[in-house]
Amino acid sequence: MKRVCRRPLAVLAFSALALYGCEIDSDLDLPLALNAGNYQLDAIGGNTNVMVYSTGKWHVKLEYPVNWASLNRIAGEGNGSFNFAYSQNYGAARRANVLVSRGDRVDTVKMIQLGVNPSLGFASSSVTLNKTGERTGIPVRTNLKHNLDEVSVECIYEDEYAEEWLTELELTADSLFFTPLTNDTGTSRSVKVQLSFTDGLDQVASASVDLVQANADIRRVTFGEVRAMITEAAGEKTIDDPVIVLEGIVISDKDNPNMETNPNTASQKIDFTVNNRTAYIQSADGKYGFRINTVAESDNVLKRYSAVTISLNGLILVKESNPTRYTLKGLTVDHITEAVDGSLGNLADKRKYMDELTDDDMYTYVKLRNVEISISDGAYTNVNDGYQIKTDWNPKGCSPSFFDCYPLNIRDKRGNSMYALFNGMVKWRRVKNAGVPRGSGTFSGILVHTELPRYGKDGQIGTYSIRPLEEGDVALEKDRGNGFSEVLVEWTWNAGVGVSGTALISEIGDGVLRQTENKNLGSTNDFNNKDNTTGTKGLAGNCGIYAGSRWWNFDENRGEGFQIEFSTAGVSSDNLALMFSIGSGSGSAASSLAPTYWEVQYSVDGTNFTTLPNSTFVVRPLVWWNNALPTWICPGNIDYAFNLPVSLLGQPKVYVRMVAQSTVCANAGASDPEGGNVTPSTSNMNVRLGCVSVRYNKQ
Repeated sequence: MKRVCRRPLAVLAFSALALYGCEIDSDLDLPLALNAGNYQLDAIGGNTNVMVYSTGKWHVKLEYPVNWASLNRIAGEGNGSFNFAYSQNYGAARRANVLVSRGDRVDTVKMIQLGVNPSLGFASSSVTLNKTGERTGIPVRTNLKHNLDEVSVECIYEDEYAEEWLTELELTADSLFFTPLTNDTGTSRSVKVQLSFTDGLDQVASASVDLVQANADIRRVTFGEVRAMITEAAGEKTIDDPVIVLEGIVISDKDNPNMETNPNTASQKIDFTVNNRTAYIQSADGKYGFRINTVAESDNVLKRYSAVTISLNGLILVKESNPTRYTLKGLTVDHITEAVDGSLGNLADKRKYMDELTDDDMYTYVKLRNVEISISDGAYTNVNDGYQIKTDWNPKGCSPSFFDCYPLNIRDKRGNSMYALFNGMVKWRRVKNAGVPRGSGTFSGILVHTELPRYGKDGQIGTYSIRPLEEGDVALEKDRGNGFSEVLVEWTWNAGVGVSGTALISEIGDGVLRQTENKNLGSTNDFNNKDNTTGTKGLAGNCGIYAGSRWWNFDENRGEGFQIEFSTAGVSSDNLALMFSIGSGSGSAASSLAPTYWEVQYSVDGTNFTTLPNSTFVVRPLVWWNNALPTWICPGNIDYAFNLPVSLLGQPKVYVRMVAQSTVCANAGASDPEGGNVTPSTSNMNVRLGCVSVRYNKQ
């Protein structure tokens, strides 16, 4: 290691003169020649001969001694040769000059032995140091462990009068160690440390790190201590403490398109910077996590798995309730005082069933156990992609686009369900010839809370949702036979051949689907095309069914809807569940007046129905082309999953209904999702179903 200290405006000139002696034969002045002046040698050790042509005496020696090469002679006469022997090179390319002389004439033979391409790097671009001087090491990434004595270490101070406060520098194969002097200046100070190396091929590798020494000892706080800064149920606090820092593991990815929902700022305008300005960090043990909002997209330099130290000074801590969650707002690159690259092994292995999740898990990376996709039919986003952002892989999209985020319903073996979120820019959300996996396994991602007005009352789609970062996070078995559930009855209409009638037979099992008023059911489109989005925009023709009705029985003051009938005789399980996808309307404002709120009912005699507790769900109208399209209109059906009572098992006949809960609907013109009511004079409105499935857990 070669150390240099430098300050601006201070110019230091260095010169080196290599002197060497030789014997001069003054009686001869015949020319001297070599068969080659440059040799490239393999990294593996060996030797090579160099021919010398002369009519007199000549001398040969190394310009500078090296410990990896030697010559077999120091002189010769007339035409002859010398042998250059070299050992194996484990480091970077290296060079030795061989001087061949006769009289005052000197020729140089350059011997370059090949090696590894040199690399140098610090794990972090900046590091903040305590006020007090203490021996410190910072990680270095390099393949030059055999060339450390040739690496130059240069300290560049702020100005020419600055104290040389960085002492005892030592470079090892994985760290740079140093001892800073105690900072008694009353202000912070900095120095740039530059590493540089030039190999035998004149290839240069360099790296630098900014060291900032605080004027007070740094105070490291835990995630728990930061959370405790706000004692109320919700609120904000600007952190004002120049020496307070937080250490955590980055679980997000600065280049990932699925970090946060990009909100509509107008009907056909989306702020796509929100995703790019969002990051997440969690404590080393995975117990707590924070969402981070950066000031600009360029400030989000946080790499997934890296261990970071963040200065909290000036950041705004935001606490929200239901669920309790914390966000740090206002982060810039200057707040990141240290970042050390990491790997998947840096993440705590947190595996939970959905009912084991708590608010403490918010904004942490979680692996959900024993999960299936509720409607394992089609793509990860069964939507009309004509309303999504236009990209090279969604060329039929639009720009500007109408919506961004789609919730996919997932459920676990214990009967819990929640939504997995996919932004429109996620390329693998719909891949040609690759539908969603139909078996069970682990579903991983960042636990979040997101409100989506298109998919729930006031945007509520559940306490927790999960955002996968890559397709590998969906570690589910491909085939349904490798799942935890068994299909009892199911309707998908994926053949696309079209159906019509008042009683539709299930494709799997022995079931019947009807409209509760016995109205005719016909075929319609779904958007669960799993093959491509190039021409279809996700549309799957005749892969859904619909019926037209007011959906309210004014004589009996109750809702109408759909009814499925099936037998559970001989079935024993600890779970029985209903899954379906549903939407309304015919693609116009005038057809968007179907009831908004629905519920699930069940019966074993077909006459006396019981409302399933906590089964209220929203039915939204489907999109139509309008530059002022309301931001609560849906681009596809909504998926739902409900647990049915296990008392329905072992029954010769079971009846399950999805019916309107009230007459509340959108107002005329569809500007308000709850601004109107269905009346006896309301025209029939279409409501459609995609997949309908009843499953039970395998025993």
